[in-house]
Parts: sequence; C-alpha cells; structure tokens
Amino acid sequence: MPWKNINVPALVVDGDLDPLAGEVDAAALFGALGSKNKQLIVFPRNSHGWFLEDNHDATDRVFDQFLSQF
Repeated sequence: MPWKNINVPALVVDGDLDPLAGEVDAAALFGALGSKNKQLIVFPRNSHGWFLEDNHDATDRVFDQFLSQF
C-alpha cells in the first residue's frame, strides 16, 4: 500500500504488548505515512485491544487532543 500517499492528519495507536501489530510495525507505518501532521501513541501495559483495557481515560485524552487540532 502506498502509505506515502496518505497526506491527511493521522493518529497511529498501539499497545506496547500487542502480539499482532506491535510497536515495530506501528513505528514503520508511522514512518511511511506521507502526512506532515501525524502522531504515534504507544500505550504501555496494553495489547492489541488497548482501547478495551485499562486506559479508558488516557484513550479519551489522546483522541481529544489529536482531534482538537482541527
């Protein structure tokens, strides 16, 4: 996929303990995106379902902060 052609704001989120995607893959996707406005967030102690685990408040803050730019 031509990730460099994605030029819209992008938020890449991963759990540090994710056995499916993982931090290396998330970082590679982040680096390949063509967007100048991009952010990578890695939640420690969380896996692939990071949004269902113990970071509900942190998840809300991350999304609110990212979306408040627009």
